[in-house]
Amino acid sequence: MKQQRKNKHLLPAILTVLAILSSLLGILPAGSVSAADGIAYPAQAVHFGAYTTNRNLNNAGSAANTQKAAGANSEDWRIDYVSAGVYQIVSLADGKYLTANGTACTLTAKAAGSSQNWNIESVQKDFEGYDLYYKITSVSTGAALTYYQGNNTIGLTAYTGDGAQKWKLNCSGLEGYAANALANGKEKAGTIGGLLGETVFVSTADDLEKQLNTTEPKTIVITADIDMQNKFHTRIRDNKTIVGSYGSKTIYDSQFRTNDTYGAVDDNPSDNIIFRNLNMIAKNVKNRILINIWSSRQIWVDHCTFISYLPSDHTGNGQDEVGKFIWLNTPYESYLDAKDNGRSPDYITISYNTFKNRFWTVAYGTQNSETSRCRTTLMYNWWDECVRRCPQIGNGSGHIYNNYYSGDDSFLPNSCSQIISGEGSNMVSENCRFQAVSRREIIVQPDTSPYRDSGSYTAKNSSETPTKLNYTAKITSTWNPKDNYGYTLLDAYNTKGTDTKDFCTKYAGAASSSGKLKYITDSSLQTFAATVYTAPFLTDSFDSAYGNPVTDYTPAVLQEGAVYMIQNVNSGLYLEVDGGKAADGTNVQQWGANEPAAHNTWRVLSDGDGYYTLYPQIGDKVTYLLDVAGNSAANGTNLGIWSATDADAQRFKFYEAADGVYYLLTKTSGDQSCVAVQGASASAGANVVEWAVNLSDTSQQWKLTQVEDTGCVMDTTKTYQFRNANSNLYLEVANGKAEDGSNVQQWGANEPAAHNSWTLKEFGGGYYYILSALADGKTYYLNSVGEADGSNIEIHTNNKSSSHLFKFVKNPDGTYTILTRTSKDRAAVEVANAEKSSGANVQQWTVNGNACQKWNAVAFTTTAATTTTTTTTTTTTTTTTTTTTTATAVKTTAATVPTTTTTNTSKTTATSAQEQTTATTTVTTLPTATSTATETETATSTQATVSETTAATTTLTEQDTTTLSSAETTAATSATTATESSGTSPTTEIVIFGDVNLDGKVDISDAVLLNKTVAGTISLSESAQKNADCDGDGETGSNDAVVLLRFLVHLIQTLPSTE
Repeated sequence: MKQQRKNKHLLPAILTVLAILSSLLGILPAGSVSAADGIAYPAQAVHFGAYTTNRNLNNAGSAANTQKAAGANSEDWRIDYVSAGVYQIVSLADGKYLTANGTACTLTAKAAGSSQNWNIESVQKDFEGYDLYYKITSVSTGAALTYYQGNNTIGLTAYTGDGAQKWKLNCSGLEGYAANALANGKEKAGTIGGLLGETVFVSTADDLEKQLNTTEPKTIVITADIDMQNKFHTRIRDNKTIVGSYGSKTIYDSQFRTNDTYGAVDDNPSDNIIFRNLNMIAKNVKNRILINIWSSRQIWVDHCTFISYLPSDHTGNGQDEVGKFIWLNTPYESYLDAKDNGRSPDYITISYNTFKNRFWTVAYGTQNSETSRCRTTLMYNWWDECVRRCPQIGNGSGHIYNNYYSGDDSFLPNSCSQIISGEGSNMVSENCRFQAVSRREIIVQPDTSPYRDSGSYTAKNSSETPTKLNYTAKITSTWNPKDNYGYTLLDAYNTKGTDTKDFCTKYAGAASSSGKLKYITDSSLQTFAATVYTAPFLTDSFDSAYGNPVTDYTPAVLQEGAVYMIQNVNSGLYLEVDGGKAADGTNVQQWGANEPAAHNTWRVLSDGDGYYTLYPQIGDKVTYLLDVAGNSAANGTNLGIWSATDADAQRFKFYEAADGVYYLLTKTSGDQSCVAVQGASASAGANVVEWAVNLSDTSQQWKLTQVEDTGCVMDTTKTYQFRNANSNLYLEVANGKAEDGSNVQQWGANEPAAHNSWTLKEFGGGYYYILSALADGKTYYLNSVGEADGSNIEIHTNNKSSSHLFKFVKNPDGTYTILTRTSKDRAAVEVANAEKSSGANVQQWTVNGNACQKWNAVAFTTTAATTTTTTTTTTTTTTTTTTTTTATAVKTTAATVPTTTTTNTSKTTATSAQEQTTATTTVTTLPTATSTATETETATSTQATVSETTAATTTLTEQDTTTLSSAETTAATSATTATESSGTSPTTEIVIFGDVNLDGKVDISDAVLLNKTVAGTISLSESAQKNADCDGDGETGSNDAVVLLRFLVHLIQTLPSTE
């Protein structure tokens, strides 16, 4: 926060540097990875799912958080293999690396050291035995990546097994049965292939065969066209991703298989395999199946282009080549690998592929009687001029949606059947698009297999307008895939360019660049979406010891202006300002205490909407506030004190956990974080920080004990007028009656008089007597007639009771709240009903912060002066000398921004019968040198006539911080003057441009007040309005606020300014 406030002038430079860095980062494709030889390929984007929720780890700029899955690239991450079990996690949005930084988790550029290295380790399996949840721990600290739901931040802390420390690994774009889904009513992990293994690059058939047969997880990148026609039964083992580069990626005549051809006893079918971004070509070997899935599960075939160049007449008359692109089955009982016959394939997704020019394409089935397995999802594929089995499914469940089928306009083979539902199957098709395959779209064999189609369209040829398919099976399937997983449906047909045909012809098949490989889940493709089903098993939140779900907390109501000691429930220690140092940035900590003191007591003032500001009772008690550093919502953000900024960092909501025990919620976090002791320490001196709300953590709970407000010290040598902040009228004795019980009210005043003037006499304990200037000025005391709300305020001779005692509490705006002893400081002197009219009654009422309970203390002193001259003079007195002059320079040093104020005084000399006026015009300029001294001047006017006269003149000042308005600077002649002067008192009008709050200095508090004025939330006195005219146009408006800010940041040197 300190740097933020002190280096505002660096902001343009910082933004320039960030822009340059952003442009440099933009040179590299975010979704690509390059090998040493410069070969680019589509990195597997992964989503880190936050436990049971629908939220993913998210790049929030310099730090990570989570967001509800939205297909944004900020949710996409790449896992870079470092060594066995050790990885780096890279954001695909900007290339930044997840970095451990103490208890915080940040995003930074790649750096040396272990702070960017992470262990990713499975900690919980699903019901099938697949890894469902992982813990992610920092190699450098051992702490686990932890999701704090309360304020949506990511931090690091010791692993406890809490759900906040468990993450799913979900491949971006993967949907359907191979994804994280429900099966048998239970949650199943998603397929990840070789995500957690080393990445290798191959360019020959031998290399490919070797790498596929290794037992470790691997991503195998194809960097050249590879001919596999001389390779037979190429074994793929568990946990592999085979992905084509953006350049050469064609594999000819493969015969990949996922089990051992010969049925070795100790060799089981392989699971968890991904084929991605490949050109799979049948060219020279007839009847070959390119991908054989034998009894395997967790299989994803994605964004591949399958083409047959083999001769075929597509008639099915025996002249056709009868190989397939993909075969999913169990071995026959007569095969050498018959041991795998009892294990049915399962959890298959085939998506975003093109299949072209083959008689048979994709076939599923089992050679056993099991029908509860072989579950598959096929979507966003394009079958072009393929005759049968697109797909065919037997003994399993198939969900087929948004696929596009196109035939030859001039030829429709009699044997054509696109989707075939075989024996033992249960199938649902949705919103598919058929063209030139009319009446051959769907076949159910036998017709006792349940099937349901909805939303599909068909056309006889490419020129015909599609019509609804209206296919009805003999037995309608009652299965609803939305009960198993979330998915997105497109319109099968529309004229908006967003239907199934438009999508599949554009996005199906292998891609040549990262910009071409897309998924319907990408936020950029949401215009295609017609219906979106969300995953039925994901939640919005979960119970956790590391922060509860985002919650609306009902604010507690505290006594306005009360002073508290704030004690941590866990440690029993108190919230305090370190060393009681009254300076911006002083740290706040916990410490023991036997009694209240300035450094461990806090005054609470309402700031609206249930929020309070907390003022430590150090210094003048109103300069500093409890403050969240940098206005940040991140876990571990430090708390200190800072002068007023009008930022949310200084606003807190009290949420009651138990009687007298509260959470101090931070507005900067949206109430989702609170004031806490770091690490739940019970030690004196432990730091106080912001942390996500945890309603079971007592180190976040604070007990409030109200203590006496000691008030402030008042100058008892002066006489005061008390002007109400709400009405601008003065406290006075009604009708000037000097007798017991005379009422006190408010009334206007042009000058001090006995009935509206008061002196103070200290009693002790912070209390004062307030004496009326009536009679001898020592007889009548301000008096509260009772302790209840509405008790009247009057004057009375000394009754030697506490009804005469009052305490002054200074407010941040320079006014005072006057507490009554009769109410035990609970009530304040106020104008009844906040009336603004003269004659309104004055009473006491419980402190509520209303302006009618605030009083400006206008102090004045009476001094005697003698002169024997016959001319009228103006005498200016400084704190060190008295001189008679016509021009006076006045220098003031502001508390925050040093300024120099130059006053030029012009004098008008008049006869003794005329009014003498001293007009003061003030120019505010920045100093050429820093000064720590503050000089003040008091203008004292002396009047005389030709005969010797002793005149009493008054000098008016605003107590402490308030400069008088022109009405208040009118000198008054004392009633005790022996010989009244025949002249009138001079009027002095002082304007200090920029000094909006009339405290004699120009600083950021003036800018805050001026902005509130421009916004219409407050109004200024006449004097303040003149000071606020920073552009010198005679009016107060938004440009004045701009000019003042420019002055404060040294962009201009003088006020007023028209720059």
